[in-house]
Amino acid sequence: MPRVLITTVGTSLLTNRNQRPWAGWDGRRKHPLPAAQLVDAWLDQADPVVASDETNTLRGGGLAEDDRVVFDPAAATGPAVKVLDANQGKIAVRYSVGDEKLPLAVLTTAREQAQTELVAEYLRRMVK
Repeated sequence: MPRVLITTVGTSLLTNRNQRPWAGWDGRRKHPLPAAQLVDAWLDQADPVVASDETNTLRGGGLAEDDRVVFDPAAATGPAVKVLDANQGKIAVRYSVGDEKLPLAVLTTAREQAQTELVAEYLRRMVK
């Protein structure tokens, strides 16, 4: 049976100090976010156990091989959460720290407008 798994992205991806190209990043000191491409490339090769608390949790959640969370420039403008493609369950989510933005596309198992809007509404409450 299909499942919709939702996780937030916390700061451990940025603040854990082991072998990250952006080691020393500190949001409290208003450091700029690392480039999305740099984070994406690092995550492609990183061990999910140490990459972040969220990837460690998702690793144990029985995710399918084709599940993805990807950076997406379509999320860089407009509302912080918006449906990009309801039929494919694709939702843009943008996290911000000061003027820096981290645009993501979340690919869910939701299909059709009603299901995708339900997931997007949940994400809207989570993203401030």
